[in-house]
Amino acid sequence: MSLLGWVRDIVLFIVGSAIVAMEVTQILLNAQSVDGTVRKHAEESLKQFQEQNFPTFLLSLSSELANNDKPVDSRKLAGLILKNVLDAKEQHRKNELVQRWLSLDVAVKAQVKACLLQTLSSPVPDARSTASQANFSNDMERDYIMRVVVCEATMCLELKIRQAAFECLVAISSTYYDKLASYMQDIFSITAKAVREDEEPVALQAIEFWSSICDEEIDILDEYGGDFTADSDIPCYYFIKQALPALIPMLLETLLKQEEDQDQDEGAWNLAMAGGTCLGEHKQTRLEAERAATYAFGSILEGPSPEKLIPLVNVALNFMLSALMKDPNNHVKDTTAWTLGRIFEFLHGSTVETPIITNENCQLILTVLLQSMKDVPNVAEKACGALYFLAQGYEDVSSGSPMSPLFQEIIQALLNVTHREDARESRLRTAAYETLNEVVRTSTDETAPIVTQLLPVIMMELHQTLEAQKLSSDEREKQNELQGLLCGCLQVIIQKLGASEATKDDAVMKTAVGVLGDLADTLGSHAGTLINQSVASKEFLEECLSSDDQLIKESADWAKLAISRAISG
Repeated sequence: MSLLGWVRDIVLFIVGSAIVAMEVTQILLNAQSVDGTVRKHAEESLKQFQEQNFPTFLLSLSSELANNDKPVDSRKLAGLILKNVLDAKEQHRKNELVQRWLSLDVAVKAQVKACLLQTLSSPVPDARSTASQANFSNDMERDYIMRVVVCEATMCLELKIRQAAFECLVAISSTYYDKLASYMQDIFSITAKAVREDEEPVALQAIEFWSSICDEEIDILDEYGGDFTADSDIPCYYFIKQALPALIPMLLETLLKQEEDQDQDEGAWNLAMAGGTCLGEHKQTRLEAERAATYAFGSILEGPSPEKLIPLVNVALNFMLSALMKDPNNHVKDTTAWTLGRIFEFLHGSTVETPIITNENCQLILTVLLQSMKDVPNVAEKACGALYFLAQGYEDVSSGSPMSPLFQEIIQALLNVTHREDARESRLRTAAYETLNEVVRTSTDETAPIVTQLLPVIMMELHQTLEAQKLSSDEREKQNELQGLLCGCLQVIIQKLGASEATKDDAVMKTAVGVLGDLADTLGSHAGTLINQSVASKEFLEECLSSDDQLIKESADWAKLAISRAISG
């Protein structure tokens, strides 16, 4: 070796030793300083340290990460640097880093792995997450870690080591859920064995693993909601759903393991409490999964041919009706009612060759929907929407509609919804009036007398809105909205009666034309737009004016005069 080379090595050794001797923690903190000069100097020191003494560099960073007494910021940066020097996304760079790692002394690699494994059980979440990233980003290292944790440490004779091993599994589950699929069968075996046979500190951590998995899947489903698909950035493997047949019995067994004196300490956390809590979380996951599946089913109804969908719908229909009636979760009922509406919208009507709605099941469907309209606002609104499309599917039926036997109950139920104190929530009142209009519009002649009886009811409600005095701006806005809904309903009723053969009965026609006049007389100038826009109302009035019945003609004359006054108003 030349003198120059010898001197260079001495200098590098001295520099490297000096950096090691320095407080690594401070260098890592300085590398995050807002002071640019301080930050740049620290970054250069770290770079020089890495280049001149890579093994010591790794040992220093892994020791920093594993030390629970160190600041969180320095530990996070230490872990991030470790991850970046051990793994890369670009395959060529990844191969280089793997070769550099393999060339290290066995003792160095063992010490780094030990530190990272120790950090996985750290009480500091950021440290656990960073350690997991450093370990799990490399397939080979991940397999090694899981083999050590799953196959060896969880079966160690030493209680503390077994407990720490399961704590590591809990940490891994919360930070690297997406990497666990290939290990889950082995994990279930060892957790089940621990819960049933091991001492309580170990069994508690085994249960905690499944609670952690459950939390992860709930968070994923909550984040994506109904938009969750197999292509989403964060996968949901439904580990809980797959494990439920064996997991539920195992957890139920824990409820029987409470000692007689354990209930005396309210603050104690025991196996029975852990198992019960975990069972509750799994129930929530099931509900979320059910909701997501129902939403997905409703989303695919528009597109595929009815021939392909109808067999599936026939199987699912009774299940969804049962869920809408009996499921305790409002979110599930909301999604179920929406999906039923989609079924009625796309797979119900005269154009569908194989009907899914029959005279037999229509009565059950109506009963369920009417009951659901008494539910919380968001569920009731979706039930109204489902009824809307159910009625729309019968618009081409001239007589004998399956809805006719319950027509009176349907009308009354919708009116009850409009009178609910919470009817303004979630568009509920608007949905109820829109559905009422559609039910009337698609009704058949046999229900015309009931439609006629609806006229004075709506007129009375409209009168009541006009009697209010000294309203605030907000109250005035609400009143205008309600008047618009009521006028729209009256227009639909008059159009229906004007077009129906059943309303040619003299008494019915007299009532209808009288209400038309009452409407104009009540609203005054506000009735102009409504009357002018209603072609059916004009045609109906003309027919009444030319009637041979003197009473009908007199009512029509009065109605025409009231309308003229209103329009000229």
